[in-house]
Amino acid sequence: MARLRASDLRSSAWGIRHAVDSPPPPLTQALLLAQRHPGSFLSHGTAARYWGLQVEPPGPAMVDLGVSAPLARPRGTGIRGHRLQLGPRELIQTNDAAVTSPARTWLDLADSGLSREDLIVAADRILCRRRPLATVHELERILVRHPGARGIRLLRSALPESMEESDSSRETRLRVRIIAAGLPRPVSAHSICDADGRQVAKADLAFPDYRVLLEYEGAHHLTDRRQWAIDLDRFNRYQELGWLSLRIGAAQFDALTATIALIERTLTTRGWVR
Repeated sequence: MARLRASDLRSSAWGIRHAVDSPPPPLTQALLLAQRHPGSFLSHGTAARYWGLQVEPPGPAMVDLGVSAPLARPRGTGIRGHRLQLGPRELIQTNDAAVTSPARTWLDLADSGLSREDLIVAADRILCRRRPLATVHELERILVRHPGARGIRLLRSALPESMEESDSSRETRLRVRIIAAGLPRPVSAHSICDADGRQVAKADLAFPDYRVLLEYEGAHHLTDRRQWAIDLDRFNRYQELGWLSLRIGAAQFDALTATIALIERTLTTRGWVR
């Protein structure tokens, strides 16, 4: 017991003590707290982290734990408790813990202060064709089942803008900002074909009418020599086929206003008129 009171330990949440310079990962902390609250489950932002939705609720980082009514909502340091009325199949028991389903998690995120853009990002991650967590029909059904949920209008506005083809949150945010700026709606995962109709590659975002495409380049595109060679070959093929390719990296994403302006100028040179 004396060791637990040592000065080199701290408590980031009720019942959890750790070395000052070595806090447990957020999900590990959440799972430990859920075990200390019988009947609780991961919800809201913590469930979003569990499912890998790549969004975070505003405000201080806390563990979101839910319970079904009429249980009292969990309380304690580092805990944000919720009491929820869950419908059928809205709670999933995984190997790790009980957690709200992806569709229910998306519904609850609107109650966590997320923006419309964040909700589109979360929906894209849920629907992503590479690892779908739910179908668009499941997201539609959750809205029908909970018509009085907080943020329901925001969710109804976000869902039509969501896509199965988006591969990253940054790609989603770029697409949303392009549309918000009044530019043409880009096509995600657009197939670029040669004169014989053979697919050369799939562009992250494209404006087919103007033969302009955008590709988001993560750090691995620079550090992996094989990937870099593939990228160069693909880029040259784009040019050969008459496509103008804009490559978007972290710096361009961090300066989105300037990047959107560049995209607009490029589209204008290709015949687009605002």
